[in-house]
Amino acid sequence: MVSDPFHARVPMNILDRILTLLSWIGVVALLLVLYRIAHFYEVTSRQPTHFRLLILPIVLLFLGGLCYAIAGDLGEAARSGPGLASSPVRLAGDSLQLAGGIALIGLGMFLLRLMTGGRR
Repeated sequence: MVSDPFHARVPMNILDRILTLLSWIGVVALLLVLYRIAHFYEVTSRQPTHFRLLILPIVLLFLGGLCYAIAGDLGEAARSGPGLASSPVRLAGDSLQLAGGIALIGLGMFLLRLMTGGRR
């Protein structure tokens, strides 16, 4: 009896995709907490925090995580050779993650300076 390695790998591939998506859902949940903190600070201090802009990195990072979940096994992509991405879906995921990360860093620095009054 010959075993088929493709069918043996399918359940692990599905599990990998589910765990990838769950981890990015956790990141989005933490960002929603930051969103609520910024909203609370704006309401209590009456200083504009532009908390609605935090939706941008939340959406970008979630969509990037969704692209990673759709793309599947990232370990196999790393073994396939050098390069930015081995498929358009992974390239889209990388681009969304980069844009979301840059937006989050910028907004996080803005909130930090606003909430601490510029103190270090």
